[in-house]
Amino acid sequence: MNPVRINFLAAADGTPLTKQYIQLPNGEYEVKPYPMVRSFNSFEYTISNLTDWYNTIKAHSELNHCFLKGTLDKKLVNESRAGHTNPVEPTSTVVLDLDFFDGFSSFEDFLTKLDPMFNNVSYIRQHSTSAGIMGAAGLRGHLFFLTTKPQNLAQLKVWLQYKNLTVPALADRLELTASGMSLRFPLDVTTCQADKIIYTALPLCDNFEDPIRDERLSIVQKGKELLEWNAPFINPQLISEMIDDKVQELRTAAGLKKRGSKYGVRGGKDVLQNPDTATVTGIKEGRGFVYLNLNGGDS
Repeated sequence: MNPVRINFLAAADGTPLTKQYIQLPNGEYEVKPYPMVRSFNSFEYTISNLTDWYNTIKAHSELNHCFLKGTLDKKLVNESRAGHTNPVEPTSTVVLDLDFFDGFSSFEDFLTKLDPMFNNVSYIRQHSTSAGIMGAAGLRGHLFFLTTKPQNLAQLKVWLQYKNLTVPALADRLELTASGMSLRFPLDVTTCQADKIIYTALPLCDNFEDPIRDERLSIVQKGKELLEWNAPFINPQLISEMIDDKVQELRTAAGLKKRGSKYGVRGGKDVLQNPDTATVTGIKEGRGFVYLNLNGGDS
């Protein structure tokens, strides 16, 4: 493989880019979410192998920094990252973000069932910030791979969607979002985006020690250093139709009427214009915002 450029970000004001867990006198935890940060300082490296990547993740995780999926067009010094990544630049880094507790017996079981191309390939494993604190270490976390050659970002996203829809243990965990008009994917489909922040910092633990600090990040050595990406081309129209069918299936199961989504663009973002009626089931203030959970959601 050719050398790969990677970038890490630090909040310009020193704000730790991680979640904070505060142990209360009754043994329960108060959780403070990832902070909203506008201005960053950036750090660029050129890596030649998985060990280089592991060492940089480890160093920056201890500094409360995060990994940026894409590469920057300039060094950031106390400035926004917006507009500084190329959304179509091919990538040699693949990040799998697992957002589920069960369905697979281990990370290895997950990779075996996900796709044969992951067999015998080395990777970096990182448990989520909540692992070992809010429950057992389990399956939630990040898996990092280096590929033999750069891959198309759009096709990576289509592939992630396809796997969510077709791998039985993932498909069984598909849910409607709070709007009732789209899907929540257990295997994150946004980790291929060039502007995606991957939170790699250690959790902040107040009034207790991180129970798995030394196990949170590790490198799993296998027979092959690099992932040889051999996924066939998947027609995005097919995926769009499969998603629509799944949304309608879940709506029917939930007793909701068949309904098409209507979107408009506001501030450069797609905005759903015809959501179902929702109930506010949680309110929390923080980082200068008021957050509303809808229909029992917790995000």
